[in-house]
Amino acid sequence: MARLPVSLNKEAVLRCSSDLSRVKSLAGALFNCYKEKNVTRRRVEAVGAAAHWNACKAIGLCNRFLLERFQDKHGEEAFPKTALAFAPLTVDE
Repeated sequence: MARLPVSLNKEAVLRCSSDLSRVKSLAGALFNCYKEKNVTRRRVEAVGAAAHWNACKAIGLCNRFLLERFQDKHGEEAFPKTALAFAPLTVDE
């Protein structure tokens, strides 16, 4: 299996940090939604979905970085099933 093109550069770290900051901010907003008396269910769902999306993006980036480091230490073939999850899909024409 070919080496995956994953690297944790300064831009990726800043993007992950930004995603995590948004999650923290949205978690506070979600808490405030629950404290308010006249908040719509739609508002709570929108804030919760945004927090979830940003958390998933940050976790995905961290997982890709950890996979790269694992492959550096144990070889590229050490964890092929996980690596396949990050491989780009190809479509036969």
